[in-house]
Parts: sequence; C-alpha cells; structure tokens
Amino acid sequence: MRSVFRSVNLIYFLSYFFLFSSFQHNVLATTPGGELRIVSQHAPRSLGIPYTSNGRPSMYYWRAIYDTLTEIDINDQLSSSLAVSWRLKSPLVWEFKIRDDVFFSNGNKFNSDSVIATFNWLIDTLEGQSTLWGREVRTIERVYSDGDNIVLFKTKRPDPILPKRLSGVFILPANAFNDLNKFSFSPIGTGPFFVEAWRDRRGRTSMSSSNKSWRPAGFNKLIFIPSANDVSRVQALLSNQADLDPNVAIELLPDIINQGLEVTKIRMGAVQSFMFRTVGNENSPVNNVKVRQAINYAVRKDLLSELISNQGEPSGQSAPSFVYGYNPDVLPYPYDPDKAKQLLEEAGYPINNQITLTLTVSTSELTMSLFAQRIVQDLAEVGINIKLIPTSGIQWLQMYNNSTFKSDLFNLSWNSSPFLDSSRPLEYTSCLRYKPFFCDKAIMPLIEGAQTELDDRKRLNLLQSAQEMINERAPAIFLFEYIIYAASNKRIKNVPFRLTVPAYDLIKLH
Repeated sequence: MRSVFRSVNLIYFLSYFFLFSSFQHNVLATTPGGELRIVSQHAPRSLGIPYTSNGRPSMYYWRAIYDTLTEIDINDQLSSSLAVSWRLKSPLVWEFKIRDDVFFSNGNKFNSDSVIATFNWLIDTLEGQSTLWGREVRTIERVYSDGDNIVLFKTKRPDPILPKRLSGVFILPANAFNDLNKFSFSPIGTGPFFVEAWRDRRGRTSMSSSNKSWRPAGFNKLIFIPSANDVSRVQALLSNQADLDPNVAIELLPDIINQGLEVTKIRMGAVQSFMFRTVGNENSPVNNVKVRQAINYAVRKDLLSELISNQGEPSGQSAPSFVYGYNPDVLPYPYDPDKAKQLLEEAGYPINNQITLTLTVSTSELTMSLFAQRIVQDLAEVGINIKLIPTSGIQWLQMYNNSTFKSDLFNLSWNSSPFLDSSRPLEYTSCLRYKPFFCDKAIMPLIEGAQTELDDRKRLNLLQSAQEMINERAPAIFLFEYIIYAASNKRIKNVPFRLTVPAYDLIKLH
C-alpha cells in the first residue's frame, strides 16, 4: 500500500510540469514585502454575505473581514472578541458586554445595533434560517440591548453553550441588511482587512489592512490566489509565488517536508468516519447493533493509518481528544476478526451467508476514498461484501443536506467546530435532527440533558456518558481525529491558527 502512495505522489509531481506553467498566469508575481499571499482551494461566492458556505477556504476570506462576539483562540479556548465579557443573567438570559472602541472599515462605530440586526436577520428570515449558521441561533427567542454596549439574548430554553455558539456568527453593520445584494459587492466589517479587489480577471482577491481595526495585522496586504490543484499550490510556495497554503494534501507531506517548507499541524475538532444509515433503511443488516459492532471489529485501523503516513489519531467516539465532552475511557474497537465473525453469527449472518452492503463515498475526499477501498478488503475477510458508490463532493453535500442517501453507509466527518463542544457531533445521532440518519431513543435523554444542563460538572457527565453509549451502539465506524496541515515558506515562522483559519493579527512576516 505504501508503494501505491509513492506512485500517487509521483503522478502528482509529474503533473506539475503540465500544470504549473498555466498556474503562473494566475498568481501575483510581486516582490515579497508587507503582504501575505495565500493559495486556497476556491473563492467564496460572495464576500458580503458570510453565511453562504462553511467551507474552510471561505473562512480564510471572511475571518479577515469580519469579527464575531466570541472566538476560539489559538489555544482552543473560548475567548473574547467583539464581546469583552458575558454572564448568565438568568436561566434564559445571557448578557454580553461589547467593546466600545471598535469601528467598521468605513469609519462607522460598532455598537449593539449591528449585533441585534445580524441576529434578527438570521432568526427572522427564511434565508437566514436556512444557512448553516441558522442552527447556532435556533435557541434564541429575542435579542435586545441595554444601551450601546450591552446586548442580551433571551433563549427559548436554557442554552449552556450559547457563548460558544456565537463564536461562529459574523457581525455585519446594521445597514447591510437593507440591501444585501449591494453589500455583497462592498463588504464592510470590523476585521483587520478591507476588500480592495474581489476576484479580478485572474480570480485573485486583494485586501488591505484597515487602520480602523481594533486588532490590526502585522502586514499591510492580504492576497488570495485560488487554485483547486493540490500540487500547484505547493509549487507556488516553492517558487515564492505564494507564502501559505492552509490545507495541503496529506499525501504530499513527505515531499513538502523534503523540499524545506514549514509544516503546521492543525487539529480540526472533527472525527472522520463512515456513518451507518438506519432510518429509512430498516431492512438492512446495519439496523442490527451486532452487525455494526462486528464491522467495527473487522476494520484494521493500523493499515488505514499507513495510508495517511500514520498522521491520524485513532478514535472510538465522536469527539476528538481536546474537545469538551471527550471521554478518555472510551477506546476504539480493536481489530478482532474472530469477534466480528462471532457477532455476525449471533446476528443471524454466519460466514457462509455473505452480507452485501453499499457505501457512498465522496470522490472529493481522496483520503476517505482510499479508506473505503481498504475497508472493502477488511470486511471481505469476515464475509461482508461492500459495493462502493462514488459520488462528487457536490452530490454528497446535497444528499447530506437533504438526507437522501440510499446506501447503508456514507463518509461523514463528526464536526465539533466552530466551538469545540461535543454536543455538536451528538446531533448526528439525535432523533431530533431533521430527517435523521440514525435514531436511537436510548441515547436521547443524555443528548437532550446536555443541551439544557447549566451545571458544568453535570453537563460533562452527560456528554461523556453519551460518548460511552454511542461507542456501544456503534452508529459509525469511527476512524481518526481529523487533522489537516498547512505549509508555508520561510517568510512565516510558526503560523498561528484559530481552529483552521490563520490568525491574521498574530502573523509576523520576515
């Protein structure tokens, strides 16, 4: 299998000779100075409405322009941003004190009006509710102020993690919502940069540092250069056409390190898996818990780890090890094919009565595609035949959003972002989810309790108990904690990241 990866790498780098010449026409050839040049996989559809996508490349743009009330800092802790402090005023009311020294890039003062307008749009409009950010505000009943610098959130039920939720909601100026189409082409935020040119004829976006920002960056200009090709982005770093690629292909890591680029490991706050679909699939063998457990025992995670150069940390639960609610006593299923065969026989599927299952895998996720091929081999050894159903990334997303998967399994990242709380991935196993994939009512008291419990100790116990039960009920083949890598040239040392986004105000250029 290692030889397969060497071949893949060779193909990638041979393809460079065909791709790089064209890529050079799309990068900004400038003299290194007070600018940071980032190569990203794509550009967002709009810079003025930062609720249209949650893709990482879009976040690179939006975090440069906008701020949130709270944020997850570079130490993975909840910290202040536009809000300097917050407190639980009553079981249903959170009070936030916001900064009084913040200005938008156009010179207008930031105050509570912009906070209220942003959340009202998300809560009250169909467009706002349909965004992925809509779920961060679903517990909010009313947002109101007590002066220019105090904002209160009244919730429909106790919401112990509201301050965490708000770390993912960008604050726009109040008048932006008068004409969002116009605002899309003239975005204004409180972040360290403002937009000079968006997607010029070469597809580049240029931003300049804002002298109005309350947290200015350590450089003057930010250039985004979109390139979907993994190899082209790396070669742009090597040729000094760019400074930073926040998400390099893990298969290219050995070559990147050998070429002398700086590599930064970034923990995503997510766990990669193959999820079982039991709802609407009641006649499938995967509805039997012993079958799901057997499949977990049959998968060799050590061989899977080799596919990603042993960069992944095996997991047996939905929460990564650094996320609140992680249970250190819940371990991954060990490789035990005999145990797998025993469980299958107990479930009524002896080795000579082969099971056939279908697995949907996104072709945009190379790593998961390779995992799927390896799992096919593992499961064949215990009498389970897997039929792979490759699908494009766009098709996969549509099926996920609409809950229209027809297969028995599909690839899924159990994401604790943006606020690093294990309650987020628990939603995947919640019967409360719109058109759930997996519904086990036995887990629901723990999930519902964690959603409303204000006592931190009791809430932690609920979350950890839920992880224990989820491991036992096996709603997925949990694989590895999701890790990505950033690569940079020598102009940047020890690139700081807030989750998966560069911390622009902390980056220093040589």
